[in-house]
Amino acid sequence: MSAIFPSGNWYVCLSSPESEFYEQFSKVKGFLIALVVASYVITAILFILTYRKEKALVSSTLRGEQLAEVNKSILKSLAVALEERDAYTSLHSQRVAYYMRVIGQQMGLDEHTLDLMYTGGLLHDIGKIGIEDSILLKPGKLTDDEFHSIKSHPVRGEALLRKLYAQVDKKDAASIQSILAITRHHHERFDGKGYPDQLRQEEIPIIARVTAVADSFDAMTSSRAYRRGLSFSKACDEIMRNSGTQFCPKVVEAFFQSVTEETFRHAHQISRTNELLEPLVTEPKPQLFRPLSG
Repeated sequence: MSAIFPSGNWYVCLSSPESEFYEQFSKVKGFLIALVVASYVITAILFILTYRKEKALVSSTLRGEQLAEVNKSILKSLAVALEERDAYTSLHSQRVAYYMRVIGQQMGLDEHTLDLMYTGGLLHDIGKIGIEDSILLKPGKLTDDEFHSIKSHPVRGEALLRKLYAQVDKKDAASIQSILAITRHHHERFDGKGYPDQLRQEEIPIIARVTAVADSFDAMTSSRAYRRGLSFSKACDEIMRNSGTQFCPKVVEAFFQSVTEETFRHAHQISRTNELLEPLVTEPKPQLFRPLSG
């Protein structure tokens, strides 16, 4: 390489080997090459990790959808089986689910919790599937032993649903516990004299307290082979009379603000199991509800 600097009529020429000129850039060149290679490697690693994560997410979603479909089918089968065996119990559960949703709306519960309550209402008596026909369908008064067997249905129902939901993703555990709470605790009393666990007041999950009011109201207003159902007004009187003892006063207040004679008449027009199970078809939203305690 040469450099020429003119000065008047004189010319100065400096020369050096070309290899020496480029030698100073060799280290920079190596660094740039290494940097490019490293960027490609990092990009490849990120692509692989992203692909694996996306694949795992899709797989998890598919498993969740498949499980939801299986559960939906099983729940429908249970509901239909109960209806075939005892139409009163099935239609009763459908009306209870309807009342629960109406009361829950009045209490300002979110839509996700209302869906939970509706599902729990449909399933609250599912444990009666395990009760002998001679007891469940008996037209007359039950003996003490028969009544004891009937009283086992909340525990039976919880055990049945716990097996059904055994493989549910851990992130849905709180939701399932809420459904189980409805099934197990809908016969607890606000004064602690209910069953199976003799819970009292705030110990009883709020969704189970709502179920207790809806369940008792429909039982009182429904006719059986051995008795006629009470009128709307007389059943309301009983609900009010037992507020603070059998029933939670806060739920009773919401009941009287939301359940009217028109609501009552509409509830008794409900009869189609598949139509009422429609909320079970919808995939749960990402925001899961949590068990409510107050």
